[in-house]
Amino acid sequence: MLSILIVFYNRSSATIRLVESLLKYPIEGAFEILIYDNASHPEEFKKLDVNLKNTGSSIISIYHGNKNTGYGTAMNRLAIQAKGKHFMLLNNDTFFKENKLKEFYNEYLKRGASQILSCRVVNQIGAVQNKGCYFHLLSSKIKELVSLFFPNVFKPDYYPACCWLISQHNFFHINGFDETYFMYGEDADFALRAKKKGIRNLLSGEGEIVHDYSKTNQICLFRYLLLHFQGKKLFMRKNCTGIVRILLWTVSLMHSLLRIATLTGGKKHRALVKLYVRGW
Repeated sequence: MLSILIVFYNRSSATIRLVESLLKYPIEGAFEILIYDNASHPEEFKKLDVNLKNTGSSIISIYHGNKNTGYGTAMNRLAIQAKGKHFMLLNNDTFFKENKLKEFYNEYLKRGASQILSCRVVNQIGAVQNKGCYFHLLSSKIKELVSLFFPNVFKPDYYPACCWLISQHNFFHINGFDETYFMYGEDADFALRAKKKGIRNLLSGEGEIVHDYSKTNQICLFRYLLLHFQGKKLFMRKNCTGIVRILLWTVSLMHSLLRIATLTGGKKHRALVKLYVRGW
């Protein structure tokens, strides 16, 4: 049995679209859909609840949190409730088209379900969004730099967790997500701990999922970048020491500030930089 785990926060329309795609293009065999509401706005939660009840499906379960605990903590809570021998972890702003879900799951089973299998992630027009990520470690950053000029020399360390397949046994063997992370960085941390236990993160050759980034204003963009950097900082604190940690922190901070600079201007730019440095 497959347990599909989804964390929901204030994006009811996107979550409804995802669930509809799961029901429209189901896998072969039994599955359940578990959704954790991370203390969304009451109107958003009500919209989700009403729409999912209208599907008439008995395989959907919704769990409601009293506060936003972050992504990893919510996923861990869903994993405890899940009945399946295999887990599919999904971002709620994704959805499947046609038979890509079935193909993805069948490939995972054919491979023996011994590793973490990631789905190929594309945008709405079919362009690949992310070809893989590297850990925030010195050795990985060197590989990432080399890959800019020689793309096929190194394979990525891991793939983003917006669509992962993993066995229940492996999930708990890795001890789930580190709940110290609020959002961003928890997938890199999980993948690194998995790698140390001999569990690799592989990319599917069959499965494909659409990731629909929402349009956002600049203050939301700032929060997104800040959370990203805080996740990187925590990862480096756990896994790097001394001058290497300082070097990687500095590079990550400068990279994030440059992203802010390219997307903002004038006084607003300076104000966001000050806020960012305080958050750092």
